[in-house]
Amino acid sequence: MFKYLLNPLVVYTDSKEFKMLMETIRTEQANITVIHLLNRTELWPFQLISEIKTVYDQPGYPKYSPNTVMPEYAAAQHAKYAAVADTVRKEIFVNPYYAWLDIGYFREMVQRNVYFVLTKPPGFDLERIAFNLINKLPLNKDPVTIFRDNMVWIGGGLFVGSGKVLLQFEQSYHNAVLFFLDKKLMNTDQQVIYALYSDKGRKALKPDVKLQIYSPKGPGNPWFYLGYQCLKEISDSLPET
Repeated sequence: MFKYLLNPLVVYTDSKEFKMLMETIRTEQANITVIHLLNRTELWPFQLISEIKTVYDQPGYPKYSPNTVMPEYAAAQHAKYAAVADTVRKEIFVNPYYAWLDIGYFREMVQRNVYFVLTKPPGFDLERIAFNLINKLPLNKDPVTIFRDNMVWIGGGLFVGSGKVLLQFEQSYHNAVLFFLDKKLMNTDQQVIYALYSDKGRKALKPDVKLQIYSPKGPGNPWFYLGYQCLKEISDSLPET
């Protein structure tokens, strides 16, 4: 699928094999592709593995595999925000807005072989970050319940924001991760964001970035609704060579 993505793409990986694979896949778009091979501890979430493990090792802490079983998995989810912020800071590609895209997000398109671009979603507000609603849940839930019951409010597979707003959000997100770790709570990014924007989370952490939440409409998998709002196909077939 990434062969047919025509947007500038920045990839973060700690695998030489995966780097080589992506270089092959992106051969046609090599001039708009940057692949970072890094030690994962260069990103702050992977510096918190031991702290996350301490939370998960608590007697009776609920086990939702891999979310609350593998500290590395949780760190990888938190690393989305660190990676996007790194791309913005380094001005790798200077764009009015940026998106995170999980590698398996458009899995339904794998066999289609259609060139496409991702654009800002309809009605996008540059002062906010766009996320996809998964479950209509109240914001008066206690963060303890959110983390320990593995509750999902919005999805983290794709989000869109301006560089300035994404940098602000990463700082709030980082603060939230440290805050909840101190409370002996942790899970993936989806629980961190729900807890951060819950009534108690807002009161304690005062996030300065507002979210723009897109509610799925019509048929289709609700987890991928926002992505398909952003997707624009370029052609129905491969170009002739």
